Amino acid sequence: MANIHITEKFIQNKRYSIIKNSEEKEKFTSELIEVIKKMNTSYLVDKELLELTIQKFARSLDFIWQKHLKQINIMKYSKAWWNKECQTNLAKYRTSKQIDD
Repeated sequence: MANIHITEKFIQNKRYSIIKNSEEKEKFTSELIEVIKKMNTSYLVDKELLELTIQKFARSLDFIWQKHLKQINIMKYSKAWWNKECQTNLAKYRTSKQIDD
């Protein structure tokens, strides 16, 4: 008799991203630029102050990222090129059933 050990494996079925060329990407970029513009670096006289500034920037970046990201369900047939325009056009076709759509 043989024992077969089956270990539990985590299979990621979701990912988070900001869609390329989307309105959310534009908002993310604009807000990030504003954070960078407002950073005061004139007081960075030692390593500790630099580290604090970097931590503050990282928290701001994370906040903005979380605000604009989208959860994407990864499926067997997921396509990297699929975007909102594709989704809109498919919905239009499904409604009209016209090949031109």
